[in-house]
Amino acid sequence: MASCHDRSLLLKHSALQSELHFWLETLEMRYCVGSERIKAARYLPAGLQDSGLTGFSAILEPIMRDYVETWLKAEISGLHAHLVAEIERPLIMMTLNHTRGNQLKAAALLGLNRNTLRKKMQDLNIMSGRGEKR
Repeated sequence: MASCHDRSLLLKHSALQSELHFWLETLEMRYCVGSERIKAARYLPAGLQDSGLTGFSAILEPIMRDYVETWLKAEISGLHAHLVAEIERPLIMMTLNHTRGNQLKAAALLGLNRNTLRKKMQDLNIMSGRGEKR
């Protein structure tokens, strides 16, 4: 990924992407089993159940805390766009894999229209098909 940001800062926090990928895969598995049978709140780590955070926010917040604080202390711009891309890329790729590359179904599952999904795929360098990287 081309970046004007300090590479050591980005490398220091490269674990964020793998953590997000793990949690998104877990959520995808829960989605496939059925939301009526499994609720994300039941899987919150100990100590977060009374934190006031719910669902995915409760899972992401501790993972992102150090990463975001480092960006903020370094006063690097573009944090929002960077984090959105880090989350959208694996989410779109996993959804495309789940739908066997069917963009219409993937868009419906994501709550997007197909053209918006295609634009996001283009922006994130995701090939049409099953979500493989270019």
